[in-house]
Amino acid sequence: MMKKGKYLEKAAIVGVDVLYIITGQRTPNLNGITNDEAEIIRLYRSAPLSVKTAIYGALTSTISPSGSTSISVTDSGQRIAGRDYNERK
Repeated sequence: MMKKGKYLEKAAIVGVDVLYIITGQRTPNLNGITNDEAEIIRLYRSAPLSVKTAIYGALTSTISPSGSTSISVTDSGQRIAGRDYNERK
């Protein structure tokens, strides 16, 4: 007679959703997610809204992959004012 653990292990190998058999809940499709990615998701889910907003902002920012934050302005007459901008007339 095969032990239950071995039976379930063999069932999983052939594609049976063992979590569903045990709990009635389907195993989520993780599409090859790594342990690091799963940890990030776990931490994100338990984070306060302010942290989630900061994470979203960081992941969707327009900063180039090289980290460059330079701005290129073309055409004549264009002005960009920053914190310390003073125009002398």
